[in-house]
This record gives sequence, C-alpha cells and structure tokens, in this order.
Amino acid sequence: MKNLGDRLAALSPEQRALLEKKLQEKNIDSSKLAKAETRIPRRQGTGPAQLSYDQERIWFFQQMEPNDPAYNMYNVVKITGALDLERMEQSVAKIVQRHETLRTTFAQFDSVPMAVVADSLAVPLVVNDVRGTAEAVVLEQILAEVKVPFALEQQPLLRISFWQTGEQEHLFLLIVHHIVSDNLSLGLFFGELLMHYQGMELPDLPLQYTDFAEWQREQLQGANREKLVSYWQERLAGSDFVLNLPTDRPRPAVQTYRGGQVKVSVPTTIRSAIRALGGKQNLSPFMVTLAAYQALLYRYTGQEDLLIGTPVSLRKQQETQQLIGYLLNTLVIRTQVTPELSGADLLMRTKEASTAAFTNGDMPFGLLLEAIQPKRDLSRSPIFQAMFTYVEGGGGEQSVEGLTLQPLEFDGGTAKCDLALTMLDSEAGAELLIEYAADLFERETIERMAGHYLALLAGLVQTPERTVGELPLLTEAEQKRLLIDWNRTQDTLPAARNLCIHEQFEAQVAKTPEKVALVFEEQQLTYAELNDRANEVARYLIEQCGVGPGRRVGIFIERSLELVVGLFGILKSGAAYVPLDPSYPAERIAYVLHDANVHALVTLDRHQEQLPEHPGVLLVSLSTNPFAVHGTAKMASESAKSTASLHDLAYLIYTSGSTGLPKGVMVEHQNVANFFCGMDERIKLQDGDVLLSATSYAFDISVLELLWPFTRGIQVVIIPTPDQLAVQARKHGVTLLQGTPSLLKMALDNPETSDALGGLRLLMLGGEALTTATVAGVREKLSCTIFNMYGPTETTIWSSTYEVQGTEQALIPIGKPIVNTQFYVLDAQMQPVPIGVPGELYIGGAGVTRGYYERPQLTEERYVPDHFSGQGLLYRTGDMVRWLPDGNVEYLARLDQQVKVRGFRIELGEVEARLSTHPDVEEVAVAAWPDPQGDLRLIGYIVPKATSTPNSGALRSFLQKSLPDYMVPTAFITLEALPLTQNGKLDRKALPNLDAQSHAEVTAPKTAVQEVLARLFHEVLGIEHVSTSANFFEIGGHSLRATQLAVSIRRIFGLEIPLHRLFERATIVEIEDEMKLTAGDLHQLEQKAKQFMQTGESLSTPQIKQLARASRKRRS
Repeated sequence: MKNLGDRLAALSPEQRALLEKKLQEKNIDSSKLAKAETRIPRRQGTGPAQLSYDQERIWFFQQMEPNDPAYNMYNVVKITGALDLERMEQSVAKIVQRHETLRTTFAQFDSVPMAVVADSLAVPLVVNDVRGTAEAVVLEQILAEVKVPFALEQQPLLRISFWQTGEQEHLFLLIVHHIVSDNLSLGLFFGELLMHYQGMELPDLPLQYTDFAEWQREQLQGANREKLVSYWQERLAGSDFVLNLPTDRPRPAVQTYRGGQVKVSVPTTIRSAIRALGGKQNLSPFMVTLAAYQALLYRYTGQEDLLIGTPVSLRKQQETQQLIGYLLNTLVIRTQVTPELSGADLLMRTKEASTAAFTNGDMPFGLLLEAIQPKRDLSRSPIFQAMFTYVEGGGGEQSVEGLTLQPLEFDGGTAKCDLALTMLDSEAGAELLIEYAADLFERETIERMAGHYLALLAGLVQTPERTVGELPLLTEAEQKRLLIDWNRTQDTLPAARNLCIHEQFEAQVAKTPEKVALVFEEQQLTYAELNDRANEVARYLIEQCGVGPGRRVGIFIERSLELVVGLFGILKSGAAYVPLDPSYPAERIAYVLHDANVHALVTLDRHQEQLPEHPGVLLVSLSTNPFAVHGTAKMASESAKSTASLHDLAYLIYTSGSTGLPKGVMVEHQNVANFFCGMDERIKLQDGDVLLSATSYAFDISVLELLWPFTRGIQVVIIPTPDQLAVQARKHGVTLLQGTPSLLKMALDNPETSDALGGLRLLMLGGEALTTATVAGVREKLSCTIFNMYGPTETTIWSSTYEVQGTEQALIPIGKPIVNTQFYVLDAQMQPVPIGVPGELYIGGAGVTRGYYERPQLTEERYVPDHFSGQGLLYRTGDMVRWLPDGNVEYLARLDQQVKVRGFRIELGEVEARLSTHPDVEEVAVAAWPDPQGDLRLIGYIVPKATSTPNSGALRSFLQKSLPDYMVPTAFITLEALPLTQNGKLDRKALPNLDAQSHAEVTAPKTAVQEVLARLFHEVLGIEHVSTSANFFEIGGHSLRATQLAVSIRRIFGLEIPLHRLFERATIVEIEDEMKLTAGDLHQLEQKAKQFMQTGESLSTPQIKQLARASRKRRS
C-alpha cells in the first residue's frame, strides 16, 4: 500500500487541482497534506552545482544552437496608470535576490556543465519611449527583442524592459531563458513583482533550485532509476518516433524552431459538454480534450500509433510551490487509435495511457532520451513531434496601486515541435492555442486545423458512441467546397463531338480530305487516304470475319502507317481493338489473345513468325489489300456500315495485375468522346499543329496521339524508335509532344534533340510524377507551355491536367478534373478529408470505364457506388493525393504495391508472382528504388532453395519469357531471408537498395574502346567508377538508356549495335567484343576511340564533345 506522500506524488496536475477544489469545499487545509511529501534537503556547499536532467538537456541544445531563441520565454503586460519605474526596478532586484536561479549562469568544469550562482546581480530595466509610434511597429520591436538569444555562460539570463506607448501607458516585457524558468515561474515572477511594488516583504525561500536539482539526481539512482527506465523502454518499444503530419512545405534538413500561433475561442456549448461528459465518465477535461487531439492526429496522418508529449509540473513538495526555476517534466503519452474505435473507448484508452504516464512521471525527459536513444533526426524533435497542454485558470486583468495590468497575447515566433495544442480554460471561457512550425505550415492551414479539432471535440463529447472514423471533421462550408464547388465540371458535349471515335474521324475527313494526316519515315497518308484504307480493313473484318459490336479484334503491328490504318479499320467495324505490342514476350501475347477472347487479329506478314499459337483466331494481314485478295469489289471511299454505339467498347487494353496476370480494362466510345472534349478544353489545338507520336500503342495514352488528332484535323508524325525523335521533330516542325518525364529527360540530355524540339508549342508530360527539377531542366532548353497530365487507364487516359506555372513546390500538382469528371479525396472510411490532408483519390464521371473484362470480383473491388452523386460508379485509384488550397490536386504516392517505371504501370505483385515460379527460388520480393540519376528501377530479391542459387542473368532470361522488358528487374539481390515486420509481414522498407556505385572489385578499362564505353556508362547511368565486368542493366540501365548508349556508340564509332544485342551482351567487355564483330577491324576502333579522347572531332554533338573533354581531363 502506497503511503499518502506517494499517492499525492502520483497525481497529475489536473487531479491535483481537482483534489484542491474538493478539499476547499470541505474546509481542509491542503498544505497539511503536502507536508506528507518527501522533503527536499538543502544541498551541502555553495560552489558550482549540478544541473537537473532537463536543464542539462536544454544546455546541450543551446550549445548546438547558440543563436537560437527557441528557449526564450516571455510575458508582455500592458500597464495603464502612473507607473513608478524606480519602485519597479527595486521590486525586480528583490525577486532576483530571493531566487538563486535568476542569478545563475552555466559553465563547464572538466567538460561537465555546472550551475554557478552569483551572490548578487543587478538586472537593468530598459525603458523605450515609443510614444507616437504605430502599434504594429512597437510589436515588431518587441518581437525582435524576444528573439535575441541568451549566452548561458553570461549573466543575467533574464531581460526586463518597458515600452512607453502613452503618458500613462507602458508595455512590460519579461524575457527569461527556459533553463532557469517555466510557465508557472513567469506567473510567480509577476505575482512577486506586484507584491514588492506594493511594499510587501516576502520571507526567504526554504529551498533553492540547486537543492532540487541535486535531490532529483539522488532520487534517480539505483532501483528507482532502473524501474523507471524499464517501464519507459517497454512502453515506447517498437515505435519509430515519427509523426508524419501533412505539411505545406518540405521539411528542412535541420529544424529551425521558427514558429507561429493561432488562437480561437471554444464555444461554451463544447466547454460545458466536456465537463458534463467528464463528470459522467470520471474523466478530467485534460483527458477529454487530449482524446480529441489524438483523433485529429489520426485523421490527419492515418497513423494508429500516436506519441504525444505533455508537460507536467514537478512541484510536488510544498517548498517548491513558490520556487522560480525549471520544475517541469515532459511525459510521452502513447495511444493506439483506430478508425473502428468508438469515441467512448478512445476516452478510456486515453485515461489509461495518461494515468500510466503520470504514475511514472518522475522520469526526466532528458534521461528518457538517454535511455531510449531514438535515431537522431535533425529535422524534427526527438520521440514526439506533437504536444498537448491543458491549462486551467490564468490571469486576467488586475488592479493594484492605481495601475491596471492586462496580459497581452503575443506570438514570439518560435516553436519547439511541429505542432503544440494548448487548451486554455479560465473563468472568462475556453480558448484553443496552436503553436506550429512556420517552416512546415501556413497559418491558414492551422486555422483550418483548429476548426477540425473543435468539430471532432464537439462530436466526441456529444456522440461518444460514434467511431473515430465517423466523428465529424469538416465544416459544412468545407464539404460544399470539396464535394460540389471543386467538382463543377458538368457540361453537355456538342452533338458533333458526342459520337463514336470513327464517326468523329469521318466527319473530319469530310472537312479536310486532302490534308496530310499521317507521316511515317518517308511515307504519308492524307485524311482521305487514311479513311479509304481503314474502310477496306473494316469491310473485310465485317464481311469476311463476322466482326461487329461486342467482338474484340487484336492488333499486332509495329509502329507504322499500317498501325493507324488497322486501328481505325477495327473501330469502323464496330469491334473493340486489343493492342498487342510486338516487343512483348510470346507468352504474354498468347495470354491476352486467350483472355480477351479475340475473334480476329490484324497484323503484317513479317510479324507472323513472332506470333504464338492462336487457335480460333482469324488472321488478317495488312501486307496485301485484303479485298483484292478475296475479290470484294467495293469502292474504298465507301465507309463501312458500322452499327457501333457510344456504349459499345472502343478498346480493351491490358494493364499489369497484382495477381500475376494482366487484366483488361473495357473502355467505351462515350468514355473516349468525353476525354477528347476534355483535351479540347485544356490543350486547345491550333491550325498547323503537328503532333509527334513516340508512345507504344499498348499504353493507353497513345489514344491521345493516334486517335484524337485525326478527329480534330491535326497531322501526326510517328517515329519507329526514340532515337529518331530529333530527326523527325526537326524535319516536320513538330509543335506538340506527349511523353513521360523519363523519356523527355533522356531526350533533352542530347543537345541535338533539345535543339530539334525548339519549335514545340506545347508539351504534355504524364505517366509518372513530375518534379520541379524536371520542369527546370525543360525550361532551360525549351520555351513551350508545359502540362502535367494525370489519369489511370480505368478512367480513360487523362482525368486531370495542370498547366505548369514555374512557382510550384517540389511536386507539380496534377491539376483539376476535366469536363464531366469528379475528384473525391477520401479516407479509409470513404469520408472526405480536409484540404492538405492525404487521402485516396476516387474518380467519378463520364470517364469511368465499364470495368475489368471477365473479372467481376476485381471490378466490384475497384469500381464502387458513387454515394456522393447517387448515381454511377467511382473508381478507386489507389493513389494517395491531397487537395491544395486553390482546388488543384497534388499526387503523393501509391497506397498499394503499384509503381510507375518510365511511365509504365507495374504491379509489383505480378512481377513477384512470375519470379516465384522459378524452380530454384524459395521466396521473392520486388521493390522499386531510385537509381543514381533519380529514376525508379525494379530490384528483385530472392531467397534461393538449398540446392542452387540462380544468377542474375538466368533470372532475367526466365522473366523475359513472360514479362515485357519494363517489368523485368534491372538487378537481383540474394538474401538468406526476407525481412519481416513484427506481425510477420514482408517489411519492404527493410529491403536493401542496390548501391550501384559500390562494387567489391572494379576492373579498370584495358583498351581505349573500353575507356570510351566506361565514360558512356558514366554519362548514361550517373555512376562514377564502372567495372568493365559490370552488367549495364544490373547497375541502373534500362531500354531507354540502352537506346541512349546505342546512339552514342553510333556517333562515336559509326557502328549500329542492335538493341537486342545490348540486352544479351551488356558488360563493357562484351559490348567491345560485339563492336569488334560488327566492325571487323579492331585497329580502326582503337583509332576512333583515341581520336575521341584526344579531340572529340569525330562526334556530331556538343554533348559528346563535352564528354570527350571530360575524358581527357580525367586521363590527365
């Protein structure tokens, strides 16, 4: 059984205040009970004294940041009346003499900080006459004074000044360092100041702060210390000590402690409800208001494991009650908050967590840091980044000796952590004060947060039976803005545009029949010629193959005129086209042909050898005129009689699937018609525009390049491979280009390409996150308009656009939804989240597709009823985004294991499923990591079976049989076991990244050719030291970079190395051997390599000449 002293010591400040109130009601002198506390003895000696644990912590901080005013405490009081400054100065002198801590400085003795107390100390009173000065200017001057740091080794550690603003009006400013004071001490100082001013004499203190500090250290020795350390280590075990609050700006690498404050009134109804609920449930107001804060942090972050710091007083003994000094501790309250938890259960958890923390509250925070030793992160405060304080009572206006004194609210511009919420409850009412890190948050964000907190608090106290996920968060005005105002995109499509794709094309043919529509290398087709050829294909499909609406026709053609002819021919037949890229593995093509139940396949003679077995699929080759072959005599200009409607499928396109197999997305003509109108509104095509098409037609954004332009009268130039971009762009005066940021970055690295794109009017970038760094690189070389495009295949290509302004933060927004499209940012309970708070993006409207072909269960999971509009479906994107204050949306990350690599959508689960079928593999994982140049690449992880360990080449060859190149990991890492989380799941964060720049053995180049290749590897991959035995694709290479490498080899040596050979022979030594076989003359190769290293004259671009100069510099 604990004695009375121990039980009193365990009381929280709130419990102590409640006890005091009850004792007063029963006329019991609480001071008699306080005497039961363990008395603190006076220390022996008068020399330098030990610091308390938390004084030591503050001292260390100040040594690291000597010019930081974060620990400056201050009070500003407005004094009206005839102020006697001499009496005030005498009063201050008496306070300083009464409290040793105000005469204390800090010095090191044998590297140990000690407190040095001066026998006496004069604190000057500075008087500033600012009469006639604007109030705002005076407050700026006071703020500047507050921000002047203290030097802890120099006295005094307090400053007092008066700012005379009128004949009988002064502002009193007290600034004191936190190492010798706390908030209660400021009140004590002010109280004693008034008593001395009135001539009252105060007795000597029974105790000084150095006595307390020495006693505290003695108490925290041996068993007491071990018990506390053990409790807190267990209590905080497993936490990563990071609160990921959504911020307005990127977090600085080093915390600056710049801050701001927002204060709002708490409605009396909420204040009354807090007390009423607390009375029923035996909860203090502290616990109720803290529970609401925890709910707020959960709803803002989605984190269920929350750590919140709260300050508690260490003034347990009677003799410490009137002592000025740092008698404060910070406790950590850890609570598990889940969306399914009821408000009532959250209150009980909060009560249990806070009671346990207060019971073990003698653990100084400085000692806690020493015991826990969290990973140090200079960008944030340790252990917790959110604080909560409940302050009951508080000074109002006072009158004494003809003076009226009124405390002023004043923002000192500092913040010790990301977010600190204080509930101020006094007789005058309750107020909410939020102190925030100004480096992270805008004031408007915190003002909205204050409203959200009050909404949650009201919901909690009024309906505690509701779950945390159901408690109200948004105001009615916010809901209207997010759900209605920012989704006002409804519009009726013009009749001429509300047609099937081929019908819109035919209407354009009638307008511009002789205009050049399509260019490929040296070939071209006018609109009429393209229409005629497509009609031939359509009639053949209808009449000879029985194709029509509801059928699916595959198309297996490399980029060419015939590709576009085939696409429009299929659409005119009424069928949906199914794109099959010839570069895909035969196994994947066979799967799609079977899964899509393809009725016919349009291809060319030269591709037929690549095709897998296709029983039941009718083959249609465009290499010859199919009607001529079969004797059909109809005019080519006569359009095929299609019966397709807007509700029929236009195409069935396959995307990566998490189950290990790709899935087909069913896209209707009406979806595409709406998309076309959305692009008309945003992109605004002009007469004379020429669009360059560089995208695979198996990628849905190709619809913008290969279909939309022909319905608007635009010329399209198709290039066979990316290395033709520069030549064709310059030749045809390209004004429009669409691509991924990765593709553009690679293109602009070549001065020849960037020069060829100088005529671009508009650039559309999408498929992966667009950063300000990429935009800056574009701006340096091109003067065109830049659009960031966003949209999943399931909502028809691009669902939003954003015109880049050049003033954005690190991430470029994805913009606002296009016509007849709605964006909803929702939490896990499908509730709308506030502006700035991450949530999952749900897309509704005319772009939402029919679903996944023959996958009803998956369709039901991803396409959910739209309960906001009451009609239609919403597509769950799996993308984590957030609203920005201007109504734009910012993309943040994926919520699942889907990634974008070079614009291609990849489900890591599909790659893992394929890799796991390798006979020598026991366990697998796949992750996406940035390479040295910042681009994502796939890394495969295997735990081999005991019998054998497959090498990277074998694994890559195995996957290339069933997966496209972009889905094959660039490197593989063998592990003894996959890392697991505490609950036994794969810990993806713990998977090791491949350090492309560290190789145990680096084999240096032995020939001039090898040295040139090493330099090219360096330029393309961003790796400083490359071994001649390192595989290009294992150290960051991929198909785009292989193209770049092949182009450079051709320019330097005049050799054409096929891309497929670079995939097969990917080390420097192997590439050199391949070059020898191609050239047949080793001596000539060596001469060209040496010429390159000496002069660079054999090269055709400034970039390669620059590379040559760098090579010569390195050699010298």
